[in-house]
Amino acid sequence: MYLSFVVWTDKARELGSDYFTNTWMPKHNEICEKWGVKLLKWGVPFGTVETHVYVYDTDLELAKYQDFRGEVVGIHEGLFDYTKTTIVNCAWE
Repeated sequence: MYLSFVVWTDKARELGSDYFTNTWMPKHNEICEKWGVKLLKWGVPFGTVETHVYVYDTDLELAKYQDFRGEVVGIHEGLFDYTKTTIVNCAWE
């Protein structure tokens, strides 16, 4: 499982929620399907400087996950100030 934290740019905020709902998220979901990545949750994290977090479940090794994330970041250039990822090993499975 990967927790991907994001800081959006001003450019991203200017595009508005309609863009993210109708354009960005559908493209994001297509990329997830292509790579066999399941988006479990996304939202606003508390106690971090990042503005959003995406929780992904996948068996992808780190190098392949980085390729996946590169494709997500490439949906629309200039939307992310930065992203960072934390890997979680889920012992309850």
